[in-house]
Amino acid sequence: MSVYRDMKLIKSTNYASQARAYSHKLALGIGSVPEVVNWANSIASSLHTEDDCLTELVCSKQLTSKQVLVILGQFMPPTEDDTWWRLTKKMISQALDEHTIEAVRAVSYFYDLAVDGVIPPYDREALYQFELEYACLNEGFAEQIEVDTKVKYFFIET
Repeated sequence: MSVYRDMKLIKSTNYASQARAYSHKLALGIGSVPEVVNWANSIASSLHTEDDCLTELVCSKQLTSKQVLVILGQFMPPTEDDTWWRLTKKMISQALDEHTIEAVRAVSYFYDLAVDGVIPPYDREALYQFELEYACLNEGFAEQIEVDTKVKYFFIET
């Protein structure tokens, strides 16, 4: 099942979590503006009320990635809801499978978010450990493939 279909299974009231997941995908360069606009269009058409941020995404065909990231940053999922993180992990897992991102790049990006307290507490320690393992590769304590495999498995788990 694709990530997009997984997100469609989540009620449209969780579109703020979906927006946050898309913002990370776009920030990592593994998503595109048209992909976000298509997502926004599908969500906007299923809502019974208007959302200014969704409308801005749908109506502006010439937005840059930076502009879309600013708009996506305005969606605020509830702080106690980790849906955005589970969706993001699925997106990263898919990108790792498709070889559109390197494991070390994903770890580095999310490590910084873990340090800032953005990542849910239950996954922070794993990201700290992965960052340390990548740092230790030069010392010969691990093989790149071993660490990459652990990272890939981490993003598959939800």
